Amino acid sequence: MSAYGPETREIAERAAKASTWTSKITGVVALGLATMGDAASAAYLLFSAGFIQFLADAAGEVANDPPRYDFRQPVAVRPPRAHSEKLWEPDPFGGPAARTAEAADEASRTLTAARIAFERYQGALERHRPEFARQRLFESIELAHRASEPLFATADAADDLYRDAGLDPRREQWAVAYSRGIDRGAIGNARDLPVEVLALLYVGGVPFGLLERLVRQRPRRVPPFVREDALEFPRTLRQLAEHFGGWQPPVQAFV
Repeated sequence: MSAYGPETREIAERAAKASTWTSKITGVVALGLATMGDAASAAYLLFSAGFIQFLADAAGEVANDPPRYDFRQPVAVRPPRAHSEKLWEPDPFGGPAARTAEAADEASRTLTAARIAFERYQGALERHRPEFARQRLFESIELAHRASEPLFATADAADDLYRDAGLDPRREQWAVAYSRGIDRGAIGNARDLPVEVLALLYVGGVPFGLLERLVRQRPRRVPPFVREDALEFPRTLRQLAEHFGGWQPPVQAFV
């Protein structure tokens, strides 16, 4: 049970679900493009899928925020992980995919920092340390408000990627690439990807473990309602951004 409250938990869970499916579907399409010889598009889409998955994880963790007892430590947002400025391969998907990855990376890191601050607040409260509880609570408010901007930016970039770049699941191009991605041929794990794909993702900052996670998943063919979940991705992010942009802790949280 999240101490954030039921409204925050519900919005975060919806965003996590849509982000997870979007990452999964994008990864499958990328694998399909890789088997079709389009290494550049595959690399950029895996780049965005990886950082969308980071965002899904961060949103999901908002619903599970147990107290932390390292509450004496101020909370800092982790350094950027996505480095699209190091990517060199021109591609139609490159611009919106890179923007989506960069924004999702910032949103996930800031959202995680806000959650940690709130967890440390809870720990300080349990240990009857009001001076630290106040510090961490004010941090959690500031970081939640700060997360709103990159969440909006991710939604805007995703609109470009999934609508304008032709990855809308309602389009024939998407369906062909997705079908090929389900089958994926000889790509059984991340090491089977074309070397140019691996090189681009390495310099871009996608951890190999996350890439392996994207490649190894073997979803069944996605029914229509799940495809619609993916199309909800930008909408649910905007809801989360609006919510955290004006977030205040539950009344009982004040000390």
